Amino acid sequence: MLTWVGDDGLLTSDVADDVAERVAVLAALSRLSEGDREVLILVAWFGLSPAQAAQVLGCTTATYFVRIHRARRRLESALASGGEPIATRPAPTTLVPKESVR
Repeated sequence: MLTWVGDDGLLTSDVADDVAERVAVLAALSRLSEGDREVLILVAWFGLSPAQAAQVLGCTTATYFVRIHRARRRLESALASGGEPIATRPAPTTLVPKESVR
């Protein structure tokens, strides 16, 4: 990212880079599951602590840490993949005994 020195002598980032980064993050978030977006936004947007976020999600703090870790990994993967959809775990299937299928 480029930085510029403003009239006040302070370093500022290039607005175009900031906009491009924001667009990339929003696009990556849109490719995540609703659950992943929720766990990421509770902390990043609402500023909740892990205990508060766990309470909102209705899980333990330990479970929250697992979910946030996985969601961050998937977000990182989404950012790296550009516009490609993120592979998610397939829905569980029900096994039917062979004898009952005719």
